[in-house]
Amino acid sequence: MWQLHPGIDIAAAPGTPIYAAAAGRVTRAGWYGGYGNYTCIEHGQFDGQRLSTCYGHQSTLLVTPGQQVAAGQVLGLVGSTGASTGPHLHFEVRLDGRPVDPLPWLG
Repeated sequence: MWQLHPGIDIAAAPGTPIYAAAAGRVTRAGWYGGYGNYTCIEHGQFDGQRLSTCYGHQSTLLVTPGQQVAAGQVLGLVGSTGASTGPHLHFEVRLDGRPVDPLPWLG
């Protein structure tokens, strides 16, 4: 069943590495319903708001909650877990926990 969700879906081959968009602390890494294997990283403040990025539908998680990660560090591998119809990365940007359009952040 199709469902509107925040973020963008980026098609990729199964097993493709998923890289952290920026340095930060892993706040979630595990199964999260329709997102399947899901990781969120808090990156600090942006314009007075908490900035985080989230990555869904991973086949394999390579980080754990509380872990510090570097920009470009591999977080996991592309998969098709959760409510997914094929392998892809679901990518979100959140400010104070609310999803925002991620495209302006992809420089």
